[in-house]
Amino acid sequence: MAPNKGTNRYGYTEENDYDLYWSTRGNPGQTAFFDLGYRAETGVARYKELTTREWTDEEELQLAAYVEQRLPWNEIAERIKNVTILQCQIRTISQREAIGLMNTPFSEAEKKRLRTLNEMHPSEYATFADQMPHRTPFECQKCLEWSREQDRQLEEYLGERTGAWHHIERRFPEKKPEDVRKRVDDLGLSLSGRTWTPAEDENLMNFRAIGQPWWQIATSIPGRSADACTRRHTGLERGDRK
Repeated sequence: MAPNKGTNRYGYTEENDYDLYWSTRGNPGQTAFFDLGYRAETGVARYKELTTREWTDEEELQLAAYVEQRLPWNEIAERIKNVTILQCQIRTISQREAIGLMNTPFSEAEKKRLRTLNEMHPSEYATFADQMPHRTPFECQKCLEWSREQDRQLEEYLGERTGAWHHIERRFPEKKPEDVRKRVDDLGLSLSGRTWTPAEDENLMNFRAIGQPWWQIATSIPGRSADACTRRHTGLERGDRK
C-alpha cells in the first residue's frame, strides 16, 4: 500500500516525505533538496524533523515488538500514535544498525516476494516495504540493484551453465529473467562467460550486414548462441561496446 496522503505544516504530503528522505539519506545537503524541487530551508527543516524525533523507551519497545511481529507499517504507526510510517521506518533503521542487523541478507523467500512485488509495482520501494514490514524501502532498493558481488557471481554462473539460462536465472530469485539477461548484455558477457572481443563484434556486424540469419551467424562465432548474437547486435546498434 502506498503512503497515506496528507499535508504537514511544511506543505509536504507523506509521499513527499518519502521522496525527501530516501532520495537524500546520508547527504541532506541543500543542493539535493533543490534538485528534488523543494525549497532548501523547508527541506532541511523537514528532514531534521523526520530524523530527530525523540522516542520514549515505551515507544522503542513497542516499535521493535511490532516490527518483529511483521505488522504492516501503517498499522504500526497507528498503534504507536503521533508518528508517521516513515518515522517508524527511520527509527527501525537506527535500531537495527545499533545491533548490527541492518542490511542482513534477504532470504530466498524474501527475494521471491520482492521480485513479485517489483513485477506488480516496478520500483515502488515504499510499497514493497509495506508488504515486507521488517524491511525498509532502502533495503528493498539495494536488494534489487546489482552489486559487484552479484556481477561476479553472474559471470561465474555463466561460465558454469553454458546454454542453460533458466539455471542462471534461478540463482537470482529477486531478479526478473529479462533483468538478468539485460545485465549480461550491460556487462558484455555471454552464456560462455566471456566478454565480446572486437573481432567477434566486427564479424557479427559484417555477417548481419549481408543478411545472414541469426542461427547461421552463431555457427560462425564459436561459443555464441543465436540469442546472444541477437542481443549483442542490438547493444552494438545502441552504441554499447562494453
